[in-house]
Amino acid sequence: MPIRAWITPGLDGEGTGNVKPFDIGVVASFGRFLPESIINMHPKGIINLHPSLLPNYRGPSPIQTAILNGDTSSGITIQELHPRIFDGGRILAQVPYKISPNIKFNEMASDLAAIGGDLLIKVLKNLDYVRENSKEQDLMKETSTHSFNKRDSQISWETMTAEDIYKRHRAFYTKEPVYTFLRIKNKNHMVQLMELTKVDPSVPPLYLNYLDSPPGTIFFKRKVPYIELHCIDGSRIHATRFKVSGKAERDTFQFNAGYRDKKKGSRFLSVGSCTKRPSPAFVYPEGYVKPVINERWAEKGLDLGSKGMGILRHRWVKRASMGTAVVLSGYVYDKEVQASSVWRTLRTFIDVGIICLDYKINFRSEKDIDTLDKIHRRAARRLLRCCQENGGLFIKFGQSIAVQSSLLPPPFRKELSVLYDNAPSVSVDKIAPAIESSFGGKRIGELFEEFSEEAVASASVAQVHVARLKKDPSRKVAVKVQKPEIRLQIDWDLFTFRTCARIIQYAFGIPIMWSVKEVELRLREELDFEREANNSELAQKDLDTLADGWLKRGVYIPRVFWEATSKQVLTTEWIDGTSLVDPKQLLDEKWSGREIMQRMVSLFAFQIFVSGNVHGDPHPGNILVRQHPQSKFGREPQLVLLDHGLYVRETPAFRKQYAEFWRAAVIGDKKQMKSIAQSWGMPDAGMFSTMVSLKPPQLGLRKKDEGNSEADQTDVSNGSRSLGSYDRQMEIKKRAITALRDSSNLPPELVFVVRNTNIVRANNQSLGIPVNRIKILGQYAALGLRRILIEEAWSSGRRYSAEKGVVVGRVSLVNRVLGVVAGEWSYVTFRLALWAAGVGMALYGLWGRVLSAVTGKPYSSDLDSVMGDAMRQALEKRLGYRIDMSLFNA
Repeated sequence: MPIRAWITPGLDGEGTGNVKPFDIGVVASFGRFLPESIINMHPKGIINLHPSLLPNYRGPSPIQTAILNGDTSSGITIQELHPRIFDGGRILAQVPYKISPNIKFNEMASDLAAIGGDLLIKVLKNLDYVRENSKEQDLMKETSTHSFNKRDSQISWETMTAEDIYKRHRAFYTKEPVYTFLRIKNKNHMVQLMELTKVDPSVPPLYLNYLDSPPGTIFFKRKVPYIELHCIDGSRIHATRFKVSGKAERDTFQFNAGYRDKKKGSRFLSVGSCTKRPSPAFVYPEGYVKPVINERWAEKGLDLGSKGMGILRHRWVKRASMGTAVVLSGYVYDKEVQASSVWRTLRTFIDVGIICLDYKINFRSEKDIDTLDKIHRRAARRLLRCCQENGGLFIKFGQSIAVQSSLLPPPFRKELSVLYDNAPSVSVDKIAPAIESSFGGKRIGELFEEFSEEAVASASVAQVHVARLKKDPSRKVAVKVQKPEIRLQIDWDLFTFRTCARIIQYAFGIPIMWSVKEVELRLREELDFEREANNSELAQKDLDTLADGWLKRGVYIPRVFWEATSKQVLTTEWIDGTSLVDPKQLLDEKWSGREIMQRMVSLFAFQIFVSGNVHGDPHPGNILVRQHPQSKFGREPQLVLLDHGLYVRETPAFRKQYAEFWRAAVIGDKKQMKSIAQSWGMPDAGMFSTMVSLKPPQLGLRKKDEGNSEADQTDVSNGSRSLGSYDRQMEIKKRAITALRDSSNLPPELVFVVRNTNIVRANNQSLGIPVNRIKILGQYAALGLRRILIEEAWSSGRRYSAEKGVVVGRVSLVNRVLGVVAGEWSYVTFRLALWAAGVGMALYGLWGRVLSAVTGKPYSSDLDSVMGDAMRQALEKRLGYRIDMSLFNA
């Protein structure tokens, strides 16, 4: 029978004249619709050969899909060609076919072609009979296939078993052999596995420990004509032929000699997106009726089904869908598993970037002071919102900025001060896992007889519950538990803090990176509650061994219960008392503000100048006042010091230098002050003295032109300036950059010691400045310096040098005695200077009373107020805006 191969004409019917003489048309693997007009040109229509048992596996890839799905049977179908539905015509004849377990695509296609040829001849010979016995396809049993591409033959060693890989090898054998990737000379090369063999589990592996290696590992033995590959479920597959991209095909021995790493071994890799396993053929549910395409649109050649699916299959739609899915999955994972760490980081970068851009664009010399204040207010509010939304360590970051806001515009302190309020607490159910994991799986009820459901206090990283120990139910304890999300967030938060500091340093030229490492170290230490417990015991030990009886009696540190303490849980003695946060309550309870402040200032002066272990966060909430439990003399206050997470250990060298700096400041030795400041990398000794609140006051009335620079002769009271607000704010920036330029010599302890003294100053002010803080600090500085000098004199290998005026190498007992004398002399002169300063302040107070009686204006007789006024005036002249002195109240 003559067969004519026919090139498809256009759908408009042109070029179809040469088709008319044929009675019937036959198409196979055609892949296109033919209009009904062309089908009707043939008196007996057009029939189609399809390599599956329709309606199963309609579409372009029935053979591959059958192999991938692991089917054991298929067949060949001859159907009438339908003008509008792919493979949807009436079934004329079918022949089943058994699929061999190892048959490949080309072999199965050849077998089905031979069967189809025989069946076609039979159908054509008996066409009328066949048509009479034809049947419609059962749409309820319809399944479809889709086109495959090269990515479908990629191996994913992390998800595919040996059976999955072998099915792909069979399905794509001739068109796109399965491929993987191999690292060759630091570059990934595509490797096609041309021949694969499934391994019977009874066959022993090349190496018994193959399961210890990751999937895709290449195992090879000499004289064995294959390599063995380990798959995800422990199954194995053998490969014998390979083709590296751009190279000729190789056998096992050639591949091993040329590409496998003999020393370290090699493994195939899954590069890029892993190919999904083939989905099973879709089967419509029972009772489902497939919608029929609108006949009117079909006449115009429009197929809504194919058009709609075409849009959905468009690559950009797929990419957008995948991108959306990835973003949503990442967001859910970040929120549920990582405690929103990534999202908090992104939010911070966005807010810091906006603040930097705002200053870069709008902070200009032509702006007036109101406009500059608006810029500061915008930045402060955005920073506050960022800290509040992020929570956790960001609350501490914001608190640190608020504490250091004495050199920042007032809006920063005003906005960020709300961060000192109690942070929100979490439920007991959320902190219970932290307690259980810390004590070998013991539940709260196994450790504590009672445990409060509600937290009595909550901070940025932890919260406190009242409880009673199981071993001693009569004792009330405070249980401080770290919030569960902090451990997940800390690395991200510190990375964000470090990156933002680097951005600010780069954008504005302010050298602040020197402090980042120290801050990170202290924050990590603060999250270790075992370290906090050790700090509290060390502080109590210092009081017991180094303090005098009065201070030892006036301060108490709660006892630690180590059996209920871990890195995330701290259990201490519960102490009832009144917090320093509420000065009015203290005064209502008839406590003496003078006695309280004497003990508080003395305690922290003792830590700074004598013990060298300094509490880094002495804010009012960490200090309680209670009646001394052993008092025999009526009302006797005792301070209870809490929260020992942040401590700084002073080196003896720093403690000595800091005491000497105080001595120089008190006696007016500007030369020594400058020398010490410069040794710390602070060339501006005057500014440094102001930073630590040590600048001596100018007693009496100062002449306007006496010892003052031109800049100092401006009228601060009425707000006029010889320089504009912008220029003065830029001037303080330059001075800060100059002061911090050589940060390599700056002692890391200094930042925390200055923070301590500023907070103590604010605590003293909150009770109306009942004590002379400077005098007490000076007394302990004198005591600490005396102690250091005497210890150096009596220590081994030390002596006093009269020529140098310092203690150096020891030579004899005489020199050691001279060193002791030098220490005592330093102490005496220091105390005399303090006495002289006290006399000066008394005279200044007397002069103030006289002026007050004459002028009717109030005066301040305490040293803190006088120094505060002097510092305010100096800062106002330098910064270019008015200073609210409450911003120094840390």
